[in-house]
Amino acid sequence: MSNKNWENNELQFARLLHEIEATQDIEYLELIKQMDLTMEDMLELFDRAQKVFQEHKEKNFGTNLSERQGLDSSGRLGAKKNEQ
Repeated sequence: MSNKNWENNELQFARLLHEIEATQDIEYLELIKQMDLTMEDMLELFDRAQKVFQEHKEKNFGTNLSERQGLDSSGRLGAKKNEQ
């Protein structure tokens, strides 16, 4: 990753949240308790992170990056080739 992207906190925080949600079993109830958030607010944070990260990927790598990597429309592994 280029130094410019690595030093971009907004991008890296969004990327981190996106990857955590995509790869980990999250204890959502514990997370909202610790952060003093509602479930809706916490899910919004993950959605916002995903949006920032997806927009960056599309801007820098084109809209077909997820498809080439075998990702579904939410950026998670498992996309099917015939899935549009």
